[in-house]
Amino acid sequence: MRLVNAVRFRRAGLADVVRRVAPDVLHAHFVVEHGFFGALAGYRPFVVSAWGSDLFQAPRTPAGAAIARYTLRRADLVSGNDPALVRAAVRLGAPPERTALVRLGLDRAWLDTPPRSVNLGGGSAPPTVLSDRALEPLYNVDVVLRAFAQARERVPGARLVVANDGSARAALERLAARLGLGAAAQFVGVVGQEELMPLLDGAHVYVSVPSSDSLALSTMEAMVRGAFPVVSDLPSQDGWIEDHVTGLRVPARDAAALARALMLALTDAGLRQRAVAPNRAKVAAEGDLERNMLVMERHYYRLAGRPRAVEWL
Repeated sequence: MRLVNAVRFRRAGLADVVRRVAPDVLHAHFVVEHGFFGALAGYRPFVVSAWGSDLFQAPRTPAGAAIARYTLRRADLVSGNDPALVRAAVRLGAPPERTALVRLGLDRAWLDTPPRSVNLGGGSAPPTVLSDRALEPLYNVDVVLRAFAQARERVPGARLVVANDGSARAALERLAARLGLGAAAQFVGVVGQEELMPLLDGAHVYVSVPSSDSLALSTMEAMVRGAFPVVSDLPSQDGWIEDHVTGLRVPARDAAALARALMLALTDAGLRQRAVAPNRAKVAAEGDLERNMLVMERHYYRLAGRPRAVEWL
């Protein structure tokens, strides 16, 4: 099967590439950008995938809403990474029968490696919070720093590891200094998978509080390694994080609420430990990348009108 992925092309070259390749399926990612160019190409069957801000943020402007509606109504299939994205697509005009929940997921290295989380007991590591979202305004790492500073008043030995990079890094490092966090807040930059796994194993709490997001792979990674998730109370978490059971959910940009959540998560070892097994099971059941991509492959074959040689699922 020949597949053209429109994330690689802009409007100027996509139509020519599609005509030359004549794929069985044209698949575009991000509705209000590459998806729009894919829709303009006029090629069928056409698949578009929504990933978060393309439906949660961009349609807040008249132009963004118009582009989203144009793209979604012309797609033979609209996939979303979580149910909230699928619902947003339908509200913007995607026919419900042409939508599908198809999550991303983690590769087998995450699922096959046994967790060594500090939340499973043993060791004497200081109470540790890990943030590994991009250092960009959307992800509210400034709120994480302010909330952590408040939480340290109750948990004096706590430390925060910030494991990513972005345009706001210098400003965030200055904020950490103004808050008097000193060595308690460590900025380690972007880390690879081999470095991230032990960081998650050593983290009692994982924090991710963006203002808008679909279900993040970083949340899956934290859950499968046993770090207790504290996340924004966004629709994308519905059915994934159960508040006060498998994690804590707080309003985005509410530093006081986040501080209370961090204090609770850092001081209640039983809450953290009880969440390890169900969180890992949740990711294993719904966050297996290979299995989820085979679901998408089924859709490709169906849309192309071609039988599958082997049925994997």
